[in-house]
Amino acid sequence: MIIWSGWGILTAVFAVIGMVVGGMVGAVAGSLVGGIVGGGLAAFLNHLVAKPTVLTDPQSMQQVKVKKSNSLFFIPMTFFTPILAIGGIVIGVAGMVAGKHDKEMDAKYPGKKVFEQANERIDSLKGGPSVHGNTPEAEKAAEAFQSALGMIHNMSFDVGSKAQPAKEKFLTYCHRDSGEIVFLCHVPKISSYKDAEAKDGLAKIAWQAAIIATKEFPEVAGEMPLIVGLRGFSSYQTVLKGTIGSEPTNLEKGEVAFYEAFVEEAKAE
Repeated sequence: MIIWSGWGILTAVFAVIGMVVGGMVGAVAGSLVGGIVGGGLAAFLNHLVAKPTVLTDPQSMQQVKVKKSNSLFFIPMTFFTPILAIGGIVIGVAGMVAGKHDKEMDAKYPGKKVFEQANERIDSLKGGPSVHGNTPEAEKAAEAFQSALGMIHNMSFDVGSKAQPAKEKFLTYCHRDSGEIVFLCHVPKISSYKDAEAKDGLAKIAWQAAIIATKEFPEVAGEMPLIVGLRGFSSYQTVLKGTIGSEPTNLEKGEVAFYEAFVEEAKAE
């Protein structure tokens, strides 16, 4: 709950305006410049509203400052002026550091951007297709994976439980190149698989579904590397890597494996 008095609520409004303007400037001139401009704008607007009103006594001609009772969360509005300015600088510096880190990661892992583009395809259904692939054959494999995972899942888990509503789809992306096959899967309500046994069970049936789906590539040999990633709203909770004819290994730093798998496509662009 936001608590304010007088015009105090405008401090929050000015902060939002500063972030929007700072983001637009930062996209062109860099995060630091955007942070300084956005924070400075928010601080300036806040100062204009919060500053005391100066009145002049007509008889004595003396000036008197009349303080306004404007506050946000019981803090006088004037206190937020330097906070907004400093906050903009801090956000700008943080964005600059994060941007530098992203550039270093992109240089170290050329396939990172291509993986991220594929990963975005399974963020949510949004009325579009629930399966994707980097080739028509890969898209068919994604569809086979989704179908097999749903079928095996419903046989393995109690559909009436919290584990997985049967009506929700496993959004799937299949990536195939000359070196390996990758399945990225968005599992609805993945956080409901709380205990280790349920998580392990989900991983096993996902691997089985991937093995079944690779039959869409009849030329693939048993030693072909295979990666299966299971994610929820954002991060991957399970990443399995192995070959079609072997048991998988559960990777702790799974996304790096994805970056390496998408290198070939990144070089082709």
